[in-house]
Amino acid sequence: MRFAPVLLAAMAGLAVTADLAEAQRHDRGRGPSITLYDQPNYQGRSVVIDTDAENLDWLNFNDMASSIRVSGGQWEVCIDASYRGTCQVIDSDLPNMSQWAFNDRISSIRPVHDQGRRGRTRDNGVTLWSGPNFTGRSVTLIEPSDNLNRLGFNDAAQSIEVHSGDWTFCQHADYGGRCVEIDRDVRNLNAYNLNREISSATNQHRPRDDDYGYPGRPGHGSNRIEGGVQGVQSVFFARPTANGYAISACDSRSYGRCGDQEADALCRVSGMNRAVHYGVERARGSVWSLDERRPVRGDEALVDVLCVR
Repeated sequence: MRFAPVLLAAMAGLAVTADLAEAQRHDRGRGPSITLYDQPNYQGRSVVIDTDAENLDWLNFNDMASSIRVSGGQWEVCIDASYRGTCQVIDSDLPNMSQWAFNDRISSIRPVHDQGRRGRTRDNGVTLWSGPNFTGRSVTLIEPSDNLNRLGFNDAAQSIEVHSGDWTFCQHADYGGRCVEIDRDVRNLNAYNLNREISSATNQHRPRDDDYGYPGRPGHGSNRIEGGVQGVQSVFFARPTANGYAISACDSRSYGRCGDQEADALCRVSGMNRAVHYGVERARGSVWSLDERRPVRGDEALVDVLCVR
């Protein structure tokens, strides 16, 4: 009988161990997960995912999701396997995806980590976030999108992560309205006066409506302005250039007011609002036309342009 206390202690230890194991299993069961259904309104066949799923074909569920239940956390869903193609971050249930571009097109999915940012760094494309500082909902583009409304992200972006290349973001669908070229992360799109105003995006140079809403000209060149010195709320260009050319002080819409409109256009292309000062000097050879997006013959070029927000 002297061993009874030892046996009782051992049995108590086993009970505690069993309770801990059960608690751990229960905690795992309550972890974030996402359930995909092959029919709207959470009907039909389903699959539950609680970790990275690089290829839904392995689960026999590729391009089949028509409704989604989210049980905690944020999840990045992508149209192609290996988290490629167009992607979007979701954090709430989607009972009917028939009006969403991802309906029956999801091929990979994974949880989002690091306070709303992706679990892994992409090597290409651009990610638009609905909140500043890369927070909120997001959509990742690998290819141009001429209408973000199809992805449920029209006029939604407040911050941008550029993973590779140069991207042009425009106020209107089909690359219309004011467009700005961006090649780096932007924590707050107020800096470019594009906060919740982006409706299309492309990484390809193509004819588009210019900053004034007039039809674009035949040129295909980039209007990226070089030579600026960044201030807190301003940018100063002593001798601005684009593609190695000085910037023309006149275009086909100047109507004798050379300088005014082109200086303002230069500032808007650079993400500012307007020019508060500029000068004009005699051009040496061809100059770059912001209107036509190509080099042209010209007599005058912009200098000493001060742009403000």
